[in-house]
Amino acid sequence: MRFTASLGLCLGSLIGCATYHDDLERGQHYYEHSQYPNALAIWRTLEPDQNSLSYPEQARYAYLRGMTDYRMGFRADARHWLAVSRAIEQKHPGGLDAKSASELEQVLAELNAAVYAMGPPSSAAATGIELTNTTPVVLTPSAPAMLQVQVPVASPVVVPPINSVPAPASPAPTAPAPVSPAPTAPAPSNTGAITPSSVPPPSGF
Repeated sequence: MRFTASLGLCLGSLIGCATYHDDLERGQHYYEHSQYPNALAIWRTLEPDQNSLSYPEQARYAYLRGMTDYRMGFRADARHWLAVSRAIEQKHPGGLDAKSASELEQVLAELNAAVYAMGPPSSAAATGIELTNTTPVVLTPSAPAMLQVQVPVASPVVVPPINSVPAPASPAPTAPAPVSPAPTAPAPSNTGAITPSSVPPPSGF
């Protein structure tokens, strides 16, 4: 029973290793035929199990992964994986042929030169590292004069006294507007009026 279980584990391990090896071969086939998206899909699937490969296969995997990223424009990822491939190859030689090793060094040198040309960040705001390493400066009375901070004092605002402010000019008097006389009623006319002398006396006198 124990022998059967051990045999099953060994067979499972062999099948798994064979599958990883087959994935590596298929990814390399896609890479060599410039089918970079298909190759990258296999590399990402194989990444969690890359430690199941032999050291030469790990070096080849990292090299092919880095070159695939480089062809697709993922320069930061390409630099990482090519550096991993070189480190494995230096410790466990045999994973890369002469052409692949030469291409690795050429591309990695190009990527490193591009990174080094950028230089350090221009300000602490870029990374925040400089801010954590800064020691605050405490100004004391004995500190040099050049460290003293000169704070400009605002000039006082001069307000003139109240008596010196001229009073506003009074408006010039204006003549009253002429008043037109009220219309007068016409005088009564005596034409047709009855007077005592015009009334005839009664008859009989």
